[in-house]
Amino acid sequence: MSLSKKQKEWLEQNGSDGENFANVPEELSTEGFWLEAVRKNDRALQYVPKAWKTEALDAIIWTISSGFSFGSGGSGYGIGLIKKDMPEEWATEEFWIKAVQKHYRAFNYVPEAMRTEAVRHAAEALCLAAVQQNSYALNYVPEALKTEAVCLAAVQNGGYPYPLQYVPEALKTEAVCLAAVQQNWKAMEYVPKAMKTEAFEAKISLISSAISSGSGGSGYGMELIKPGEQDA
Repeated sequence: MSLSKKQKEWLEQNGSDGENFANVPEELSTEGFWLEAVRKNDRALQYVPKAWKTEALDAIIWTISSGFSFGSGGSGYGIGLIKKDMPEEWATEEFWIKAVQKHYRAFNYVPEAMRTEAVRHAAEALCLAAVQQNSYALNYVPEALKTEAVCLAAVQNGGYPYPLQYVPEALKTEAVCLAAVQQNWKAMEYVPKAMKTEAFEAKISLISSAISSGSGGSGYGMELIKPGEQDA
């Protein structure tokens, strides 16, 4: 679809600022114009008139990984823009599988009815890969996708800030907490107080060398392990 001279000029002069698309002159608003607008700036998505949210636009969106997945600082926010006022029949399982494979945070926008086993599996797989690459990604994983497997992978990866602090309390199992402390003894700060029993301390003693070396011999690690004595 070729654009008129006026359409090209408008895009050249105004297309770099997403907010400008809120004021597109009506005579310039055609399907071809909006297809080019989305190619140029993913922020144009939120201003596309419903009449021009066509299958052609949908096809283009999937080819623009930067605008679709990471155009909003890696938040997956583009998903929400894409589906806003879209025809209901577009919200298929296939669409959402593609969405969460692009960015796991897109799961936040998946309707409850579409959170099928296939969609969830695709999203969890991407979450697992994300935390294995960078444990801090756990901070951004949707709560519904923070499974024990994902949390365990994150704490085993270690890193700073300590990923155990982003693990839901219900998933702070002994296995998860031990794995976190094995990576960094300072993670003890985020171990539930009720779990810091003599039995747990005995298991921690197996990694006492990591604790003592990590604290430079200050003994600070033991203060974290024995909060009861510290509070006394």
